[in-house]
Amino acid sequence: MVAGALDQRTGGYLYDARIVAGLQALERKVRVVELPGDWPEPTGQDVASLRSALADCPDGTPVVVDGLVAGAAPGPIEAESSRLRIVALVHHPLADEGDRPPRDVAALEAREGRTLRAARGVIVTSGFTRNRVVELGATRDRVVVVEPGTDRPAGDDGSRVAREDVVTLLCLGSVVPRKDQTRLVRALDALHASDPDLRWRCDMVGSLERDREYADRVRRAVAASSVAGHIRFTGEVGHEALREIWAEADVLVSTSRYEGYGMALTEAMVRGLPVVAVTGGAVERTVPAEVGCLVQPDDDRALSRALERVVADGAYRARLAASSREHSGTLPTWAEQAAAFDAALRELTDA
Repeated sequence: MVAGALDQRTGGYLYDARIVAGLQALERKVRVVELPGDWPEPTGQDVASLRSALADCPDGTPVVVDGLVAGAAPGPIEAESSRLRIVALVHHPLADEGDRPPRDVAALEAREGRTLRAARGVIVTSGFTRNRVVELGATRDRVVVVEPGTDRPAGDDGSRVAREDVVTLLCLGSVVPRKDQTRLVRALDALHASDPDLRWRCDMVGSLERDREYADRVRRAVAASSVAGHIRFTGEVGHEALREIWAEADVLVSTSRYEGYGMALTEAMVRGLPVVAVTGGAVERTVPAEVGCLVQPDDDRALSRALERVVADGAYRARLAASSREHSGTLPTWAEQAAAFDAALRELTDA
């Protein structure tokens, strides 16, 4: 059960969709329920839709409820926990999304804690998130980590890292406060001020509709900066357009304040791309130090210096790229992770 359409292009939905496809490839019968509503801030009607969907499931059915829904509506989960074998799928706790007043954080943590205690088990996408859900009330031995998988892009020899023309920075993710694109704009502005002769561009790829107020703020920041001509917003793009964008990229940049895993980071690594990233949430566990240039949250100067080095120094960029490609050989495929998810479901639900 997911919030809205399964085919949305965010990391969490892409994970859910790939796991569904992988389970089906393993000949598991899967029915996807796309729940209407404004999750994770549901109305009473939205919660009623979850209650109805759960009531439609026969006794004993294993039901995986995505965290956007499960953490926001513990009541229906608690009511059905003895009749159904419910597993919460948590990408990261709802309270960790964005900057919230302490009262709102406490309320979200209390709601999600109720869900975690009521569910038969919990599947999370990183060891970092496992620790977080245990803090919120999940029983550690009923929490299983199933990290995202990766695809091996065909025909990609990594030769683009040796280019001496414009260096293309890719910032991939919905334009929302947690991704903190305004910080990237400040760092790029400082980079240009430090060395205006450096040749680079930045593609900001991701939805501009999930938080229109923040997206407008980012675009205004770009317009007011010295680097407006260097930054392109694409909005949300389809698979083929994204494949072309990846092919043109030289470096992945992430200024996200918090990641439960960071799928874009591993997608960069399987393509042999260097990574410049802020160490929010699970990032330090996802990106080895030799693969990327990692900077601490809120250190704008360090981020600007990291960008300057990776843009200006082609040899450094190539070394990071080689390490990235080498590390990618240790990452699991989606088929392997679908099998791991299947095993986790069997363990948690005895199904």
